[in-house]
Amino acid sequence: MATTVTFLGHGTFLVETNGTHVLIDPFLTGNPLFPEDRRAEAIEGVTHILASHGHGDHVGDLIDIAKSNDLPVSGMVELMGWLGNNGVEKANGFNKGGT
Repeated sequence: MATTVTFLGHGTFLVETNGTHVLIDPFLTGNPLFPEDRRAEAIEGVTHILASHGHGDHVGDLIDIAKSNDLPVSGMVELMGWLGNNGVEKANGFNKGGT
C-alpha cells in the first residue's frame, strides 16, 4: 500500500499508510500556510498524533484534536506529562535513548 505525506503548513504533516493516519505537530489555527476552512478535512480519519516538541507553532491544536477525537499522542516524555496534566488521556512518552 502506498504512503502519502501531506504538508499542512509550517511543521504540520499528515502521513497516511496502511490505514494509519498520523498527524504530526498539529498547528492549524493561525498557521499562515493552512486554510482554516480545511480543518475538518485535515483531521478526518486521524488515528494518532506525533509531537516533536512543545512550541505553540507545533502543538497549537494538539490538545483540542486529541481530546475531541480520543486519540493517542506520542512524543518526548516531558511533553507527554504536560499534555496528560492538560487532559490528554492517551499521552505516550518516550526518550530518544529510552524504551
